Amino acid sequence: MDEVTVPPQGTGVEDLISKQKILLAQRQRLQPLREDTLDEITTSNSDMEIVQNNSAKIREGKKIEVKMREVKHFKTPLNAGEYVTNCRECQFTCHYPCTIADDDGKHSCAAMSYGKCTKCPKQCPWTKHTNDNCKYEHKECEVTKTMDHLSSKYKLGSNVSPLGSNVSPPEEAIQRHVQKLKQKLSGVMGQLDFIQKAEQGISQQLQSAIESYDRQIENMKMRMLPGYQERIKILEQERDRAKQYL
Repeated sequence: MDEVTVPPQGTGVEDLISKQKILLAQRQRLQPLREDTLDEITTSNSDMEIVQNNSAKIREGKKIEVKMREVKHFKTPLNAGEYVTNCRECQFTCHYPCTIADDDGKHSCAAMSYGKCTKCPKQCPWTKHTNDNCKYEHKECEVTKTMDHLSSKYKLGSNVSPLGSNVSPPEEAIQRHVQKLKQKLSGVMGQLDFIQKAEQGISQQLQSAIESYDRQIENMKMRMLPGYQERIKILEQERDRAKQYL
């Protein structure tokens, strides 16, 4: 797993935005890994139930075949000219199809209400949402589990009987697999927590910068010096850009 790094220190708005972009890229790399690991743990727990419910058949070397439903996650590419509103935080498609292509306009997306999303799991701010080249889909699929499948997945060998001389009991093999997954998940969650705290610190600095822009804009409006309208427009653009990375 790649190490999470803190971007170098900087005080300007451009530096803060650059840091936030780096942290965002790291978070987007780790979030799918977190979801995949959680899915693997859920699947392994289901496999454990199969083994426990069919322990007698397994000991007798009989074949087992169990049909069950599992949720699968997909990224489906969009067609040319299609737009979507995806939450970067939740890795979730909040609105599809969407008519808004520009991320700056996502506050007007149908999924938003009073600046927050009504669709994604965490109801994140509109600034956490983006147009993307894919949509996230979650589909419940029917799968068939057999002992051959479980033996291959958990490296049980050809003899899956707990009485085999060189083969671990199936339950123990699955438990070891789940324990490794939980350790992996703990590492990912720790890195995501680290990133979240770093993002919060940068957001606080960006908020201070935004408040500074607002004060400068109000001051220019009061003084109305020559060229003040153009300068206000520039400051408003910079302020709005900073808001996107809160």
